Amino acid sequence: MLQVLDAAIFRPVYVGLYLVGLLKKLYAEQLQWANYPTHVNKTGARHFDLLAGTPAVRRALEKDGDRFFSQIRDLTEVGDWKEKTKAFLLYQ
Repeated sequence: MLQVLDAAIFRPVYVGLYLVGLLKKLYAEQLQWANYPTHVNKTGARHFDLLAGTPAVRRALEKDGDRFFSQIRDLTEVGDWKEKTKAFLLYQ
């Protein structure tokens, strides 16, 4: 069981990708990318890429599973997103 003790520092996308990386490392032969049809993506093609926002995450995972763990932080970096969106927030 995973228990978040400090929501301010918890990075759910990082943890999710780390878990995907572990599954790939432990069960590489069984792990396959599957189409996942949705209302807006009828064929379900490239679902993981769309969910991650870029094919770079999948490519990094496929290229070198062990190196992937050290790349997760860079792959999920949001840069100055908080600053750019600050003026549009309805609440803080």
